[in-house]
Amino acid sequence: MLVSKTTTVACGNTCKNMCKTLETLKEFHIPRDVSMRDADHLSFIDVMLGLIPIIVYDIVLQKVVTHDLADQIIDDKVRNETLDTAVTSQTNNTDNNSAFNNTTQTHRKLKNWTIVKAIEEIANVQKLTLRLEKVKAHSGVIHNETADQLAREGCLKPVCYPNLQSLTFVNAVSCWNTETIEESLRHFTKKLGTAKHSIKWRLLNQNISTISAFKSKQIQWKSSWRTTMLSYIDRNVTDNKETRQRAFNVKLFNNELPTLEKLKDRFPKIYENDSCIRCNLEKKDQVHVLTCPKNLIDIHSCRNKFINMLVSKTTTVACGNTCKNMCKTLETLKEFHIPRDVSMRDADHLSFIDVMLGLIPIIVYDIVLQKVVTHDLADQIIDDKVRNETLDTAVTSQTNNTDNNSAFNNTTQNLYMIMLLKIAVIGLGCIK
Repeated sequence: MLVSKTTTVACGNTCKNMCKTLETLKEFHIPRDVSMRDADHLSFIDVMLGLIPIIVYDIVLQKVVTHDLADQIIDDKVRNETLDTAVTSQTNNTDNNSAFNNTTQTHRKLKNWTIVKAIEEIANVQKLTLRLEKVKAHSGVIHNETADQLAREGCLKPVCYPNLQSLTFVNAVSCWNTETIEESLRHFTKKLGTAKHSIKWRLLNQNISTISAFKSKQIQWKSSWRTTMLSYIDRNVTDNKETRQRAFNVKLFNNELPTLEKLKDRFPKIYENDSCIRCNLEKKDQVHVLTCPKNLIDIHSCRNKFINMLVSKTTTVACGNTCKNMCKTLETLKEFHIPRDVSMRDADHLSFIDVMLGLIPIIVYDIVLQKVVTHDLADQIIDDKVRNETLDTAVTSQTNNTDNNSAFNNTTQNLYMIMLLKIAVIGLGCIK
């Protein structure tokens, strides 16, 4: 492989004797006792373990002249392809390297690995030959359609736990609080850390009064954090609009928006009144921002838009066949009801106010999951756009004119000028 790559790059004119030269190198010899490594001299065992001899690099460099071409030839592929050949040769059959897969315990990277191991053991005991074939989804393949139907039914049934003590292929089982860990330990540790983070956040003083332990169990925390943070880990670029949206979501989620209620609490000498300047009916807190009667679009319209967008996205992904009654189902959920006193949040029960503030109910996620079967598709539907587009409608509707929100901007500027004047007066008083 080394000679072949060098010949290709150097056009073959200077590599005639390269193979013999490499074969005679002591750095490529294989010792008689291959279980021992010489501490003073390199051998092919060291090359297989990842050490590239200088003399080998120099021979290649002499043929191709430049270091860039030499680095291109002696890259990870030369050693790794050779290593793959050696490692793969450990398997004595050609059935997808099943023996190697068993010895390396690849089940650690699988979800529900105990079920996979149970199926594998049944196949071995009964001497069954399993062949997996990938087919296009929703293309009319009878067995694939049957599998989809069984998956939908399985979502509503209790979790299946095989008898791990009877599995001969399983040497050890990881547990947490006597519960079997049905996924990789790395993934489980991440989930455990996220759960602890969510619990700490809920137990903050500012959240205890609005989210009880009972209410916390009704929340799909993973989706709530994802829709709030707008994760861009799968993209190479960010934009200012998304950054501003994320900052707004986090402040809304943590009740830290600079509303008049907060400003009056922080600067009581400047803000003497925390009543909403548009309706003058209630104090302006973050809930009132979304529910003010002076909003162009009321919260009932936002609720309808949220439900319609959720149904529309689910229908698109699920091909529309199973989503006929989904709209009515969502409309009847108590988690989507709007309380009479919209300024108050129930500490024990979710409402659409909580959804607007960033909390995704578990039952809503489960309804979507039942339609699209997989968690990936459910996460794709209940993403940042559903709640944030609805939220954009609610926030934008606070302006009661269409001239670039000029009236609202003028009011804000007037308040800003009043604040500056008060600061100046306070400053002069202190100087005097």
